[in-house]
Amino acid sequence: MKNFIIVMVIVMIWGCAERLQKKNSMQEDKIQNYIEYPSFEYEKQLRYSIMKDTLINRDSLR
Repeated sequence: MKNFIIVMVIVMIWGCAERLQKKNSMQEDKIQNYIEYPSFEYEKQLRYSIMKDTLINRDSLR
């Protein structure tokens, strides 16, 4: 009976460790995706600033 309890505790600890490791790897994937593909808000601001600069430069050339 004592051995059974010890085995169950080891299995529970191993399961928790596996789940925690999986959660950490998912968070790392999200961070990597954020680094590789910036957020939509950032792209929108970048497009707006480029468009604004283009319009200002175009008006100054006239």
